[in-house]
Amino acid sequence: MAIPSAPPVGQPAAPAMDINVVAGDSCLIPDDNGKQRRHYTLVLMVDGVSVHTAVDRYSKFRHQLPLIGWFTPGDPLPFPPKYPMRDYTLNKKNVAKRHKELVSFFQTFLNQHNEWELLRSQDVMTALGIASDGTSDKAHRAFLSVASARQEVADRKRAMVAAHNARIAQQQSENCSHAQTFNQMVAYSDIPLGRFTTIAFPEVLRFELSNRWWSFGDANMKGPGGHPWFRMQRTNPALFGEMFKNASFNICTMRGEPLMLLQENFHWASYEYNLYRIDPRDPARPVHACKIFREWGANFLSYTDQYDIFLTQATQHEGRLYCSGRWPSQFTLRSGSDIRAKVNKEMFTFTDKYQVDIAAGADCLLFIGIACAIDRIHHEVESKKKR
Repeated sequence: MAIPSAPPVGQPAAPAMDINVVAGDSCLIPDDNGKQRRHYTLVLMVDGVSVHTAVDRYSKFRHQLPLIGWFTPGDPLPFPPKYPMRDYTLNKKNVAKRHKELVSFFQTFLNQHNEWELLRSQDVMTALGIASDGTSDKAHRAFLSVASARQEVADRKRAMVAAHNARIAQQQSENCSHAQTFNQMVAYSDIPLGRFTTIAFPEVLRFELSNRWWSFGDANMKGPGGHPWFRMQRTNPALFGEMFKNASFNICTMRGEPLMLLQENFHWASYEYNLYRIDPRDPARPVHACKIFREWGANFLSYTDQYDIFLTQATQHEGRLYCSGRWPSQFTLRSGSDIRAKVNKEMFTFTDKYQVDIAAGADCLLFIGIACAIDRIHHEVESKKKR
């Protein structure tokens, strides 16, 4: 058996966090009417030292606990059952089984690490026969010591969680700020004119988009932490020249700086969207990013939505993108075996929102644009079916 190492000299041992329950003897003790009743002994130990011995009948233990409020019918920690048709007075096998069940129950019950409430409860101590008149000072001190140790650990965990959440919130705020100033950095950079620029981050990002965003004017897109990252706006074609007269929308920063242009071209049963990255230095000549195409024949007998995404030379670093799933409940964009984006909306909900998860390192602007284009095409198709 391994010998536990002692704490360094000058440092106190770590306070005990658990109460161990050990079975003592079981015996028959006559009640007030002289009838023999089986009593069970439970020895409570802290750090290997006995601090209290509880001796009582099964029924007394059982009747005390529901009054405490820590045990209710249907609780995932049920008290050992009665077995009313069995002999638990003289049958040694049954007695040993019940004793073992009591030990197991109290071992679990007393070591629910809910900080300090349970072990500081006078009701719990009363149920275990720990007197409040000073005759059980050793048990009182032991229970309070364990409770304090548990609370200290819980406080440290809460502080660590709070610090972790604060770091995440700070990173989310910084990421959002980066997206707002990205175009300014491009404008003052030495990136060649016409080069496709990406907004990517080293972690997975979740965005919340509005269903039917085109129906209600401008629509904000929320990113991690609920920060508004982008805004979808109806486009004034004059800003981008005559060749973009069919462009309906662009994705902007929250200050209104255009980042991506979405140009739609719908003809009867074919639906096409072209996406362009807007270079702030030459907005009249956006960089073509990709084309999303839905053709009637490919979807005639298909249960899932079939979209073809054709990347351009500017975005060929993404490989070839494939769609799978049914919009928008579970829809995935893949490049080879890598998931680049996932779109999800819970079924049978009344919300008009859906989430887009962008993979680490993926261009969030490109994949949000693709998701918006597919959303627009999907609802146009559904609207035609209802006409």
